[in-house]
Amino acid sequence: MKVILLKEVRGFGKKGEVKEAKDGYAKNFLVKNGLAKIADIGVIKEAMFLQSQKIEKQQKIHDQIKQLENQLKSIVLPVALKFSENGKESYESLNKKQVIEALKNDFKIELNSDQEISFEKNIKEKGTHIVHINLGYGIVVPLKVEIIAK
Repeated sequence: MKVILLKEVRGFGKKGEVKEAKDGYAKNFLVKNGLAKIADIGVIKEAMFLQSQKIEKQQKIHDQIKQLENQLKSIVLPVALKFSENGKESYESLNKKQVIEALKNDFKIELNSDQEISFEKNIKEKGTHIVHINLGYGIVVPLKVEIIAK
């Protein structure tokens, strides 16, 4: 019996999938507990339409992330930190908020909350340093950050 899953069923399938299930399992467990409904032609067409919309949406997001990746690769981001009088080391370390603000103000690039910025070490010295930004979908971009004195 073909069923369409309304919720994810562990070990069986994900929401929206059309699966073949044994009659007893489908009627007595999946349909009875509201995890699936019996798939007829209309339901299968609807599931296929929703699946194609989901794929299009994921492709659009992936294309946007690729475009953002290309932008970030070409940027050298200037960030100003407060330095001591002798100018060897900063009073503060570079942090994620400063990187996000600099990208937003200088290049009009806004990162989502799920796009993580990571530092290999605390950055307190002047010069160019590499910061890694995880854009999602397995794409990690190295971003060049130029530390300058305020």
